[in-house]
Amino acid sequence: MENSNNKSPMNYQDLLLSFQDFNLGEILTSSDDETTDPLSKSGYFCNDSNFPMAQNSVQSSLQWPSTSSSNIWAYDYNPNNGISSTKSSQKSILDHADMRKSTKYEYGSSSTYNSMNESNFGQESADYNELPLDYNNWTNEDYSKCLNCLSNQTVSALRYGYLPNLGFNIVKMAKNPNASRLLQKFLELNNYYYIQRILNEVLNSFFEVMIDESGHAFFVKLVEVCNDKQMELILCRFHSHMDLFLQTAFIKYGSKSIQMLIVILKEKPSLAKYCSQIVSLKLIELMTDRMGRYVVEKCFHVFNEKQKEVLYRRVISCFRDLATNDCGCISLNVCIDYITNPLRKELLEKIANQSGYFANDPWGNYVVQHVLELRDTEVSSKIFSQLEKEYLTLAFEKVGSHVVEKCIESSKSGMISVVDVLLTDAKALVQLATEPYGNYVIQKALKSTKVHREETRHQTLARILMAHGSVLVNSIPGKRVILTIKKLNPVSYYGALNT
Repeated sequence: MENSNNKSPMNYQDLLLSFQDFNLGEILTSSDDETTDPLSKSGYFCNDSNFPMAQNSVQSSLQWPSTSSSNIWAYDYNPNNGISSTKSSQKSILDHADMRKSTKYEYGSSSTYNSMNESNFGQESADYNELPLDYNNWTNEDYSKCLNCLSNQTVSALRYGYLPNLGFNIVKMAKNPNASRLLQKFLELNNYYYIQRILNEVLNSFFEVMIDESGHAFFVKLVEVCNDKQMELILCRFHSHMDLFLQTAFIKYGSKSIQMLIVILKEKPSLAKYCSQIVSLKLIELMTDRMGRYVVEKCFHVFNEKQKEVLYRRVISCFRDLATNDCGCISLNVCIDYITNPLRKELLEKIANQSGYFANDPWGNYVVQHVLELRDTEVSSKIFSQLEKEYLTLAFEKVGSHVVEKCIESSKSGMISVVDVLLTDAKALVQLATEPYGNYVIQKALKSTKVHREETRHQTLARILMAHGSVLVNSIPGKRVILTIKKLNPVSYYGALNT
């Protein structure tokens, strides 16, 4: 270990070595009394060891937590009162004034470690008080001292049922790269007492931690080890601070933190549904944001139909606002891919009925195109019906021309619908062939009629266009149309030129 006077940044390999050197089993078996550790049977702690009890008379009254979420102690968090047990019979576990004379722990507090000074673990408190307040300046020895202090507190918690004060600013540690990794490794020890304590320490600063790069990694590890009751506390925090939740989702690491939480909630049906309800409250804001939309899309991808039904219904109620937004149209298309009947049919029909409006919108046109790509005959027919009177107008515009092309290539009925409208106005057809965007519609119509073997319609289009060949050759778009006709009908093309 380096000298404390020689400051050097914490190395991750050194951090791992400090954990390898730490043997909790030896600490726990250092007492003269040797009784079977009830935690080792339940798999609660990582090391199998003998568990010495300070007083045998207390052993029968303690209810040791197990890995089963139904047996683990669950605490409700109150920012004014700290932790309170959800079962009155369990509260006595934390109030063992008779078991240790000078214990004055402050439950749920983020204050200093002075409450430990009067206990038998005062030396660890003294070690803590020697540590620099700025975690960025900690050395290898400082981190090792912090780890030893936390591990000794863990021993006291395991032996006597206490929930002692951490004595460290967990929020600042979580935001420091090296300190964050130390906390993550400590959480991997799966000590319920400290999971609950750390959760309480950061509960009021969750959003600050989640948007930080190092804090994000710590948050993910924390939610991985939380039980159902603890996860519910986190979701309640989100629910009661929706504005902060929203701002967190708008930031890169905040969005990633929420997405990882959603993945973990996949195996917790009731909590997953609760999460969907929270997200639905700010659905429009989330789906129309560059980073926030990934939170909603993760729900679409991870949760089952029942869990995300509330999201689908919310999307249906505000689909117009989403379709006409640059980010919202992308998220709406993702929703279309995941939604199932009968809600899917309801959403697609609403979009089809508004397709005339969306086809002229710089973002809504992508939604119409995506729906046409689904090749749903009934829905596509409604879109063709809505756009028939607008094909010519749309074909002259950049946005609209893409929709008309998609109608042509989506199905044979879509091709016939567009071509029949084009053939009704020969003058507009020729003019369209000379336009920067319209010429692509004409080329698509020529190719599609050939593919679907609609020779009559194809030859009619080619004849009208070649009759005005002298006009077409005067523009680059027109020349493209002539070349397309030549490639598709080489013999007819030369015959038309000779005539």
